[in-house]
Amino acid sequence: MGKVIDQSIKERIVKVAHRMDEKGLVNAYEGNISVRSDGLLYITPSGQNKAWLTTEKIAVIDLATREQIDGTLKYSSELPMHIAAYDKRKAGGIGGVIHCHATYLTAYAVCRKPLECRYYPEHVIAFDKIPVAPYGTPGTDEIHEGIGDLFETSDIVLLANHGILAVGPTVEDALATVEAAEHSAQLYATCKMVGSPVDITGGQYETLVRMHAERVAKARGK
Repeated sequence: MGKVIDQSIKERIVKVAHRMDEKGLVNAYEGNISVRSDGLLYITPSGQNKAWLTTEKIAVIDLATREQIDGTLKYSSELPMHIAAYDKRKAGGIGGVIHCHATYLTAYAVCRKPLECRYYPEHVIAFDKIPVAPYGTPGTDEIHEGIGDLFETSDIVLLANHGILAVGPTVEDALATVEAAEHSAQLYATCKMVGSPVDITGGQYETLVRMHAERVAKARGK
């Protein structure tokens, strides 16, 4: 008996894809989205404009055989990176993955510079510092091999010279992470036009870091 394909998951992916297009987080061809459920991986097809994505185009992969069992278009070339991402966190709990080239975050990735905003409390509490994974050729195993244990402490990673990879308990959670992180990166660029951002220091900064650690522990069920 074949595995049952959940159409509601396809609908969720399409909804996320459309929002990413509306928010300017993807360009016409780049970016991919996936959800893992019941031994299947649902993933966007390669080279498709997210604004025009429909449910029948979503590829479905049987993880046991790595064969595509549904979808009118071929799965994204970044399939290996998505499959690997679900297993990067030892405690599990990853249900959705997003890869995109959001402009401001990708600028940090291209500069191989971790995103750290000590002047913005919301960023410190949510992320503390967004790390950079070593460069790997797109579409190959190199790109995810460099991630290592970064997802143990962060839900989002900058991929050197490439873009970003975000994970979450759901694909909607992963999208929220991307949106919040892109806002932080955009804010820094805007601050530099206005003047010099003033860091929060001393005990006040340590309080924010502690709040971040508590947030991560709660999310991981620790």
